[in-house]
Amino acid sequence: MGAEPASPASMRPTFRMARLFLLALGPGGTALAAVAAAVGIACSIVVGITLNESLTASQFSQGLNYEQRVLAFSRTDRQLMHAIEGVSSGYLVPRPGDFPVRERWRAFDGALADICEMLDPAIPNIDRLRQTCLDRDSLRAVVEPELLAFNPPTRPLTRAVLQRLQELRADIVVFAEFVIVRTGALEDKLAEHYRRTQFVLSASSIGFGLSALFLLYLLSRASVQYLAQRQEAAVQQDRLESIVGSSGAPIFLLDRDLLLVLGNHEFRKLGPGAVSSLGLDADLLARWRSGPLTGELLQPVHYTRKIVDTAGRERFFNVTATPLATKAADLQSIAFVAVDDTERRQAEEALIERGRYDRLTGLANRDYFIERARQAIADAGRSGQGYAMLCLDVDALKDINATMGYVIADGLLKGVAGRLVTCLGESDLIARFGADDFVILRMQVADQQAAERLARELLDVLARPHTIQGHTIRSTVNIGLSVHDATPARAEVLVGQADMAMHHAKAKGHNTYDFFTEAMDEEVRSRVMQARDLRDGLAAGHFFLVYQPRIDVESGLTTGMEALVRWHHPQKGLVLPGLFIPIAESTGLIHELGLWVLGEACRQARRWLDAGVDIGRMAVNISGLQIKEPLELERGIDAALADAGLPPDKLEIEITESALVEASLAHDDLLQRLRSRGISIALDDFGTGYSSLSYVRHLPVDRIKIAQEFVQGITTNKGDASITRFSVRLARELGLDVIAEGVETPDQLAKLKEWGCTGAQGYLISTPLPAEELASFLAAHSTVKAAGP
Repeated sequence: MGAEPASPASMRPTFRMARLFLLALGPGGTALAAVAAAVGIACSIVVGITLNESLTASQFSQGLNYEQRVLAFSRTDRQLMHAIEGVSSGYLVPRPGDFPVRERWRAFDGALADICEMLDPAIPNIDRLRQTCLDRDSLRAVVEPELLAFNPPTRPLTRAVLQRLQELRADIVVFAEFVIVRTGALEDKLAEHYRRTQFVLSASSIGFGLSALFLLYLLSRASVQYLAQRQEAAVQQDRLESIVGSSGAPIFLLDRDLLLVLGNHEFRKLGPGAVSSLGLDADLLARWRSGPLTGELLQPVHYTRKIVDTAGRERFFNVTATPLATKAADLQSIAFVAVDDTERRQAEEALIERGRYDRLTGLANRDYFIERARQAIADAGRSGQGYAMLCLDVDALKDINATMGYVIADGLLKGVAGRLVTCLGESDLIARFGADDFVILRMQVADQQAAERLARELLDVLARPHTIQGHTIRSTVNIGLSVHDATPARAEVLVGQADMAMHHAKAKGHNTYDFFTEAMDEEVRSRVMQARDLRDGLAAGHFFLVYQPRIDVESGLTTGMEALVRWHHPQKGLVLPGLFIPIAESTGLIHELGLWVLGEACRQARRWLDAGVDIGRMAVNISGLQIKEPLELERGIDAALADAGLPPDKLEIEITESALVEASLAHDDLLQRLRSRGISIALDDFGTGYSSLSYVRHLPVDRIKIAQEFVQGITTNKGDASITRFSVRLARELGLDVIAEGVETPDQLAKLKEWGCTGAQGYLISTPLPAEELASFLAAHSTVKAAGP
């Protein structure tokens, strides 16, 4: 079998070598080499033509051979006639058994047969010879018997035979002469052809020699340049390989045919398939190879590849591929730098994974739970199965954390999480949403009864005591449930519904559960709308203050004003504080609203002072939530006083008993700083909070205000009378002013005066009124002083 043809890949080095030689020759040398090659090709063509003509000269050889055969035929004819004449004349005496005429005849007959086959029709004056060749048998029949019997003198040849032979001999002579003349002409032509051929071959030899010498010169020059370039390239490559080899990143270089030029040690460690694994996009490579590398095509390309190295490890690389162009802007090679990004990606994936789970319990966190819940709910919709969302709140976790420490509290949370997991199926989801909140998505729920059974099971499991570091901890939970059929719903909405139900369950008691209803949703929507209206009302100035005076029981003069906020809703009309204060507290708007009330009250007190009306102190109610932001509250009080120009001793802060106790524990320094500036502190709604009278004497207050629910019953209820009378006595013994709220009848005022109560406030004295409507009251119940501070 023949050898297989060379593949394109095997021929690439030859093509690359040719390109390098052409580059070494340069444009001028390449042109000269082309001229020399053209001369050599022309000489080859001329030699070919000459050789072709030499092949036509073979006609002379054929003619010469023809002449020799004709002469040989003529010679056999002469010999035959000579033998006949010699025997007839007697000078040729044959030896016994020798028959010369017969032998000559047979030679003549054979030669005649050969001549007849090659007889040229163009030879003139040989008609008898042609006729004889056409009818040799007739000649043989006439001549041969006599020649065979020829034996002179007894048996001579007849005159007719002899004449026939002589006529034939005459044609043979003519034939031989014609052939000799023609062969001579061919000899002359051949001599001329040889002279011309010698000249052409000599000139071609000179042309071949000169072109060969010139090509040899060009090739030698190109070889020198090529070797110099190769040496320079080798030096550059050694430098490049030294730099590349010292890099800790895989670096490799491919030529335009994607053959590896070099690669460092880190590249070789990736295995034999690294080139294809880290290679370029085929479309981009085609663009680089097809057109001139200009503009954006010269910019490096960045991409990411995942490979499996020789050790079987999965690794990620950020690859930068940079095209390198020739002077003609064609692609010469491509440099690749691959930066190992495996550790960063693994760390990032680990962070993402850790970011999906709660560190303490190992349960999913909020975001990951919602992500998985969306998919689970979508799957349930396709399979036609119901599901239930449950929110659980662990009771008293803050108390456990405060009294026993976070270690015990964390242990409790871990125990709760572990028990919850044991109650769930493979398709169920669970997450820790907050400090003491857990959320469960129960799949394959047939109806509400199935969800209720799960809730009861969870309550029973979590009610069992926990043993944590030798401590027995009992804890209960409240559960809210939102049950749905296979209809898809948003996971966030389901969590919100279950959370509403959980808060309703918590309001009913402990260790119980409740189901979400549309009424709960309406309640929440109502609160949201009220919060929005409240925020809009604050921005639009729909709030205003009314003032209720308090008087000295003995003199009847005004000792202070309590500022009370009202809301004039554009659609609902007048809204009382009992409706919107809880909303303000739950939404955080109480801080903004409280500071506005404080500022407006101070400005009104300043206006009264400027009018020369002494109202005593301006009392402003402070929410317990405001107390929890002491720095903000203190800055707000300072700003209100400074803005209004009101002396601090004209301001009184009213705080409920429960809020004041909490503030005295956590923020006693704030209350002390306010009192040191002259601001008075009043204990509001006394008797409804802690009711620890011994504790009251430690509170930083200047007066107490007895709650109106006790004051209103002092004339009809002995218990209310006893509490109020005892409160008045205690306040006097502690050196505190005491004010009775909610005084509505003269009998109530008389009793208070009898018991020694110093101040009173209520509808009997005055209803809460706008500042401009209090002019007549102040004229009758206040001491008018000169205008000024």
